[in-house]
Amino acid sequence: MTKSRRFTIGGMLFLVGWVPAWASAEMAADEVSPRLKLTVHLDKEQFEEGEPIPVTVRLVNLANAAYLVQTSTEETGSLDGYRFQVLREDGSEVPVPRTRLSAIKAIGSWDSVAATGQHHRKIFLNYWVMPLAPGRYSVSASYVPRSVSNGHVKQWPAIMAAPVVFALEPTTAEKLEVRVDRMTRQAAEDDPLALDFLGFTGLSAAVKPLLNGVYHEQTGHQRRAANALGYLVDPTVVQQAVSRRLEQAGATPVFAEWLHQHGTPADQLVSVYLAQVTNSNPVIRAGSLTGLRLVGETADTPPAVSAWPAIRRAALAALKDRSSAVRRIAVLVLSGRIDEETQAALATLLDHESNRSVRRAVALVLARSRDQQAQSALEPASQ
Repeated sequence: MTKSRRFTIGGMLFLVGWVPAWASAEMAADEVSPRLKLTVHLDKEQFEEGEPIPVTVRLVNLANAAYLVQTSTEETGSLDGYRFQVLREDGSEVPVPRTRLSAIKAIGSWDSVAATGQHHRKIFLNYWVMPLAPGRYSVSASYVPRSVSNGHVKQWPAIMAAPVVFALEPTTAEKLEVRVDRMTRQAAEDDPLALDFLGFTGLSAAVKPLLNGVYHEQTGHQRRAANALGYLVDPTVVQQAVSRRLEQAGATPVFAEWLHQHGTPADQLVSVYLAQVTNSNPVIRAGSLTGLRLVGETADTPPAVSAWPAIRRAALAALKDRSSAVRRIAVLVLSGRIDEETQAALATLLDHESNRSVRRAVALVLARSRDQQAQSALEPASQ
């Protein structure tokens, strides 16, 4: 039997890893390793190529006391301690997907699993592997138990589940096309899971609807669409489509983060970001500045060095932007390299800024700059 308690902080439920007071009371204060058993179950033994593969992981509490398991809306299960590995029939490991953007916010809960009780969680295996070719595979899972002692979370050695064998059967191009068309319609109707399923197909036909999702008004959709692009098996097609869309529409902040994580060369991005930093859409202006911030943070690279004067001018101008989100990102762009002109511009902004988030960002940057200047003044005297 499992009981769940949820609570809200700032409109969102708790961040994974945070320990509520009642959780400490429900768990033993001494650091005794949880006694758990982990098993993996599949809905069926055969799946079609490109089909979502749901996996149910089951935790059995073998102890005499309740166990608290963290669950969140983070779709892969990684925040909650789960990992998956898929092996081919010859024992070789299937490659994991390219780098994923992590969830910025996750709704979650602590579920109390009674002694001898069970906890079930269903996760799509496709999040953990690149699209599979037809053949036979085995999937195994691990879970990192957690316990609470004196208000702190302790992680214990991972427990393993026995592998489960399954087969992937080939399917026709027509069926795959129908699947992509159906998921494209559902994605257009704001179904975030459809974006994931488009990525699971691995097909280049999914590029267009996924790029549309990257520009969705909700950042959660943007993140899932960007992550789904990483599952498509032809990176050349993805890169070409991304470049064309970027030139036409600019980047959202999420898209800029994804481009950076995927190692897109900075010299291919700077000119686009600079051109779009005055876009009429504040989300694109924010995305352009986010991209410029990420380029500027690679201070020792030739593209960052040569582009910094233009990046600096764009960020200084953006301090006067109508959007508070854009102004805040402009502050972050400038935060790494504070000269006298930049310091004066930030001080002026602080005097006139009404948005609390922007004021906080400016105050932190100026305080850090003053500390660095004071430290630099002391260094010659100490030598």
